[in-house]
Amino acid sequence: MSRILRQVVNDMKCRLVLTKYNNIDTFFLFEDEKLAEIFPCDTDSIVGNMYIARVKKVVTSINAAFLDYGGDDMLYYSIADNADRSIFVKHTAAKNVPCEGDLMVVQVDRDASSMKKAMCSSNLTVNGQYVIINRSGTVGVSHKIKSSERAGRLKNLVQKIIAEQCSDGADSNADASDISDLYNFGAVIRTSAEAASDEDISKETIKILCELRDVINSNLHSTVGPVYIKDARQSFVEDVLKCGKYEYVELVTDTDFVMNDERLVYKHYEDEYPIAKAYSLSELVSKAMHRIHYLKSGGSIVIDRTEAMTVIDVNTGKAISGKDTEKQFLKVNVEAARKIAELMRLRNISGIIIVDFVSMKKAESYEQLIACLREELSKDRIKATYVDTTKLGLAELTRVKRHRPLDDYFKAREK
Repeated sequence: MSRILRQVVNDMKCRLVLTKYNNIDTFFLFEDEKLAEIFPCDTDSIVGNMYIARVKKVVTSINAAFLDYGGDDMLYYSIADNADRSIFVKHTAAKNVPCEGDLMVVQVDRDASSMKKAMCSSNLTVNGQYVIINRSGTVGVSHKIKSSERAGRLKNLVQKIIAEQCSDGADSNADASDISDLYNFGAVIRTSAEAASDEDISKETIKILCELRDVINSNLHSTVGPVYIKDARQSFVEDVLKCGKYEYVELVTDTDFVMNDERLVYKHYEDEYPIAKAYSLSELVSKAMHRIHYLKSGGSIVIDRTEAMTVIDVNTGKAISGKDTEKQFLKVNVEAARKIAELMRLRNISGIIIVDFVSMKKAESYEQLIACLREELSKDRIKATYVDTTKLGLAELTRVKRHRPLDDYFKAREK
């Protein structure tokens, strides 16, 4: 059966393999038969969960609060980043500022790391296929929707639905000002909405708004604990489907998992040959986790992770021969840029990333390199950004932190 599967998926844009790896349900995402992303569905992850949390301590010097959500540790809540957006279940002060003892509805944005607490915010967000509903109070449209007429129609449609749902679904005990403060819903209209019908967009928008509205209304007198939790496996598949990159998505699994979505081609793996062997998963993980990665040009990149950032060094190695060193340096750097973007995604490297590329003399060489780097980073499902190049020639990159890096799951030996 494994041979048949390989033939079937050759024409697919994307394939997801779900299996137990290191005793954790893990997704392996393949693009064009190449491993692009690894996602362990760690049961300890709380990213995306919504909680009613109690304010245990307010630290004015950093303008932040630490919240008890019923877990083993506290949640970090930035008061500055959530100004005028806090959702209070119980509030002890007149101002919209957290105080010790307050109960708040929050959503976890980032898991805890070895030195940092998990981060949460009041910007409750739910991703849909066509819209992302949040509490920004504004409606934006993807810049990839080229038709200004279509973009305007979509914006008016979603704005109208948000206004209707907020007024119709408010808690009967809340006054008009409370309604505005509690909901303040906004949206981002995704690229996939351009080709969708207004009816489908309306249905999805209403569904998500009702979910968020119910979370707020049903917990006005609740205690500390979870109020809205999604299964990590389902959430990941939803993210892959919603990113709009794939014409087809096939899921091959040997575990119990079924998701009702017409865009997902579901296949249960029943071959006697283990799925991990059929897809060489151990070898692919081990290779991805190496400290040193050799390039076809003869150069190499070295990845070192510290608590503050990840540092990547690009070396020429055996790549240099002949007189035109500038051209060869550019070739190594461009190949390294593609590999770095690939590994950032594959290993879930996030936060601050500093890259020491091979030094070049010409400004146009750096322009070509940065253009290539930006293009490769744009392929990531999670937002990754080229920030700037320092005076010392170090490229500064950032990638949004959500889940723990793969280093925390899979420890590989350098080869």
